[in-house]
Amino acid sequence: MHCYVLKGLLGKPETPPLSGMAKAPAGNNELPVRVGFAVPKKLVPLAVDRNRIKRLLREAFRKNKEQLYTLLHTRDSRISIVVMYRAGASPKKLSYADIEREWKEIIPKIIAAA
Repeated sequence: MHCYVLKGLLGKPETPPLSGMAKAPAGNNELPVRVGFAVPKKLVPLAVDRNRIKRLLREAFRKNKEQLYTLLHTRDSRISIVVMYRAGASPKKLSYADIEREWKEIIPKIIAAA
């Protein structure tokens, strides 16, 4: 199992706000990538804020997945990714641009390890 860390977003540099794990999935899933998102209730107590963060993460992945899909398709492989929100900063200050920038930085790392 490979672990990837999305660095720098809203918070202390030693505590990345987003972290992720990726591994080869079991079973016969036709899609090359499966993605799951987790936002802990301890860090973001309000459900509306947790859901907003997950929506932003899903949208950033949706808009930036083509590079990952293309590579996995050419290699005929699949991957599962779980992304966890870990920032202590206010989730209301979290913008889509910040999350998208993090996705663009992490996708090459996932590709390199896949």
